[in-house]
Amino acid sequence: MLVYSNSNLDDSLVLILKLMDSIRKLEIPNPDAPSGPNVTVSVGLSNIYPEMESNRDDLIRSADHLLYTVKDTGRDSVEFETLNS
Repeated sequence: MLVYSNSNLDDSLVLILKLMDSIRKLEIPNPDAPSGPNVTVSVGLSNIYPEMESNRDDLIRSADHLLYTVKDTGRDSVEFETLNS
């Protein structure tokens, strides 16, 4: 789990995409993986703002749900959302 504070969804998404690309470029072998011969990263990214009524548990639950959505649809990707107040 990564937590970015004082970061909006767009900024967080840019950071996550850079991280994913950096890991792909390492070409770490993972021959038994369903997503290909190398290690990849699947991410569920959730965002809340301080003024929203959503809490930490909602944020973690949302990110976890999004992560499994990515894993179920092919991996090596990111799903994201901003929680509503």
